[in-house]
Amino acid sequence: MKKVRWITGKLYRVKDFAEIIWHDQARNPFCEKINNQEYMESTKDYYKTSEAYNHIDVSKIRTDNEEAFVRSLAKLGEVKILLDD
Repeated sequence: MKKVRWITGKLYRVKDFAEIIWHDQARNPFCEKINNQEYMESTKDYYKTSEAYNHIDVSKIRTDNEEAFVRSLAKLGEVKILLDD
């Protein structure tokens, strides 16, 4: 089981990191379609364009898969992996 505190502050207990991204989209009332790849890329774009995140090296955010995405955000200090088995 994985336990991760996500960007939104929500604490997730999941089997894999893809579930976290799915849940974050499902909670959004404006989400019309769940698409993990699109979510990861749009999150990376948000980091790139938002002045609040200009201290983040966006080139280090990986979007090739959910595992790499969450781990790259953890390396940047944006999420915390509390338990990883």
